[in-house]
Amino acid sequence: MAAKGQDGRRVLRISRGSLVVFIATMALSSALFGAETLEGVESEIQALWEKVDSYSARLKTASSSEKGGLDMSVKGTGTVECLKKGGKVLFRTEMIQSMSAGEQKIEQKIMSVFDGEHIFSYTEALGQKVAVKMKYDEESGIIAGSGEKLFDQLREVFKMELLPDEKINGEQCYVVELRNKALGLDGKADEGLSKLYISRKTGLQIQMDKLDSAGKAVSKRSYENIKLNPGIDESRFRFEPPEGVQLLDMTTFKLDLKNRE
Repeated sequence: MAAKGQDGRRVLRISRGSLVVFIATMALSSALFGAETLEGVESEIQALWEKVDSYSARLKTASSSEKGGLDMSVKGTGTVECLKKGGKVLFRTEMIQSMSAGEQKIEQKIMSVFDGEHIFSYTEALGQKVAVKMKYDEESGIIAGSGEKLFDQLREVFKMELLPDEKINGEQCYVVELRNKALGLDGKADEGLSKLYISRKTGLQIQMDKLDSAGKAVSKRSYENIKLNPGIDESRFRFEPPEGVQLLDMTTFKLDLKNRE
């Protein structure tokens, strides 16, 4: 409320109640904006992740490139199932993948299963069926589903920056920019850039885009129809090769997905 002071000038008077409301509002705004840091978002995602025992989703992947004047593309659709067990996240993915290079096209069936100790992969392509058993360790490069471990793994490889929220298929998402820390063959910083979209509602990954120098997505991995805690049976994470297919045991080899081309 405005009033005149002793010198005749107008003075703005604020009641004690209004002042308390103003201070409280500013404090709340500060707290809200303070949470919108990468560290704050990580804490919020970890809290959501702790509520998840299992989840399932539809999985889609797509990538494209051009080499020697030949257009190449890979598209895949399938499912993913995950279950927390003994401090690990067991998973099972099944996909049908279509690859094309010019007029040549190949379709393959891919399955990956992690039972908590070993990773099994099964592929059907060009009339061949191959099943492989590999040893799992913490350095394998397999990215965690969510939570603190996800961010710890990403920090090892990327410089991370929190970007403004975006919506993916109507879902409000945190957006984290990922820039490679690794140096290229010329000794300069790798210009590789990716964007990770994480649901504000569930704390789970919704999409991962890899961008080229022009900012165009050259590969995309997305999760749809996510179901939380659907009660997945642990037997889903046991693998037996189909009849007549020999399991190739490669447990003496170290699985390294971080440094693959």
